[in-house]
Amino acid sequence: MSSIRNLVTFSGALLLTLAVFNQSASAVPLHVYNHSFELPVFTDGNYQSMPSFAQQGGYGWTFVAPAGASVGVANSSAGLFTNAGGNNTPLGADGPQSGYAYSGLNGAIGHAYQILAGPDAIVGNGDDPVLTALTTYTITASVGRRLTGDPLSFPYGDLDIRLWAGNPLGVITMIGQSADFTPPAGQFVDVSFSVDSATLSPSLYGLPLSIQFYQNTLGAAADFDKVRIDAVPEPSTVLLGLIAAAGVGAVVRKLRIV
Repeated sequence: MSSIRNLVTFSGALLLTLAVFNQSASAVPLHVYNHSFELPVFTDGNYQSMPSFAQQGGYGWTFVAPAGASVGVANSSAGLFTNAGGNNTPLGADGPQSGYAYSGLNGAIGHAYQILAGPDAIVGNGDDPVLTALTTYTITASVGRRLTGDPLSFPYGDLDIRLWAGNPLGVITMIGQSADFTPPAGQFVDVSFSVDSATLSPSLYGLPLSIQFYQNTLGAAADFDKVRIDAVPEPSTVLLGLIAAAGVGAVVRKLRIV
C-alpha cells in the first residue's frame, strides 16, 4: 500500500511539474510602443511625415523618409478607407490613425522601424527584449490598401514586414520577413509571420530586436496598424525527459526500500 501511495504521489507531482512547465511556455507579448499609431493626434484627413519620439509620447517609431518619400502617421479620410472619416476607425484597423509609408518615383525608399524596449520604454538599459534560444517569435500587423479616387490614393506597394536582430545603427541581421500579400481595397487585414530562433545562428542570441515596415515599390504606398509581437518559449523535450527519468528513479528506490 505504501508503494502505491509513493507511486501516486510521484505521478501527481510529475503532472504538476509538467503543467507548470507547459504554462511557462505560453506566449509572452513584447512591448511595442505607439503600436496603433494614435500619437501624435491628428484631425480627420491630416497626417505628418517623420513625427518625433516626443510627439509619440516619449518613444515609438523611427520614420525614415528621404527626399521624395513620405513615412509617418495619418488620420485617413473617408476617401481612402471604408468607415474612415470623421475620426472613425477604418475597416479592420485599430483606432482612427495608422502608420503609412510611401516610396517616391525618384527611388527614395520609405520605411519605419522600432527597436524593441522594455517596460520603461528606454532602449539599452538592460531590460530590452533580445533574441533568445528555443523561442518562436510571431509578428502580426494590420495592413491596409487604399481606395481609388482620392488625391492620396497611391497604388498599393509591396510592403515588407521584417524582424531584425542587432543594432539598426550598426551591425544588424534580418531574421524574418512577411510573405507577399495584397489586402482588399479600402480595408486593413492582419498579416503574420513567425521566426523560430532554433533555425538561426547562436551567434545572434542576445542581440536586440527590431520591427521594420519597408515599402519597396516606387510610387506606391501602404498603411499599417496594430503591431504585435509574441515570444513563445519552446518546451525542452530533454528537460522533460530528465524530470521523468529522475522521478522514475526516485520511485524505484522507494519501492526497493519498502
